[in-house]
Amino acid sequence: MRIKIDVQQSIKSRRLKVIHRGYSYLFHSFIFLLLTTVLILTGILFPVSLLVQNKIEDNVAFLIVFSPFIFLGLTSLHSLLFDNYLTRIKGLDQERNRELMRSILEGRFRVHINPDHTSILRIHKPPTFWKFGMRVIVIFHDTNIYINISRFNYRGLKSIFHLWYDYLKIRSISREFDKQTWKKI
Repeated sequence: MRIKIDVQQSIKSRRLKVIHRGYSYLFHSFIFLLLTTVLILTGILFPVSLLVQNKIEDNVAFLIVFSPFIFLGLTSLHSLLFDNYLTRIKGLDQERNRELMRSILEGRFRVHINPDHTSILRIHKPPTFWKFGMRVIVIFHDTNIYINISRFNYRGLKSIFHLWYDYLKIRSISREFDKQTWKKI
């Protein structure tokens, strides 16, 4: 799903701020919020309320039965809190940051990125019926780099469950950037 973002507001709030949101974007945001809320309620609040009311005699069996729901609830809560979050990476200067990040992303995602000199790098892999799509947005501001990775299905709905994986991918990109930075110095 392609979006236009307000760079200055995004940097200030450390979240992607979308410009010109259409009805489709608002509908998908509502569905994402509804799904995460339902999963949080069924996964966390329902089991906790049963434990608080002492309606469960065997806590171990209860945890075994409800652990998938609790995991889904915690995953949904994490994705709701960190959706569109920009992770900051400290760099050198804007030109070297752009070149290093471009080479890292080209190697990581096997795409070619045009070496234009704007303050944003974007990678968009469209979804298929069997595979989630991916959107990578990198913003360069002064000596900092802000990065966000999102996954979505072929209807444009964001994936609740890929956020953990995307966070780990951003962390590994950050570590690789730090290694490359120290090699360049």
